[in-house]
Amino acid sequence: MKVTAHIPTLGMVETSILGPLDILGWSGMTPIVRQRTGTVTATTHCWLLRVDSRLLSKLCEDDHDIGFVIYRRISNVVARSFLTTRLQLMNLIASAK
Repeated sequence: MKVTAHIPTLGMVETSILGPLDILGWSGMTPIVRQRTGTVTATTHCWLLRVDSRLLSKLCEDDHDIGFVIYRRISNVVARSFLTTRLQLMNLIASAK
């Protein structure tokens, strides 16, 4: 699956590629920032598991051991997303000069 974002003057730009066991829609688990950051398009046949973020958040609050594991995984996904986006931004700036 590919993730794209709209960049003014450039249009839709691919920001990352998702593979097996990757997480998308993680912003639903971040109560402060519920902003849509990109569009995901399936490039091949794939299976997705949909989880209700309200129920998952409640599970994490009720069972801190499970919550720790889930939020650690989500934080790694977010960190990877930010790093990928930052590197692409640097490439865009470098190529504009």
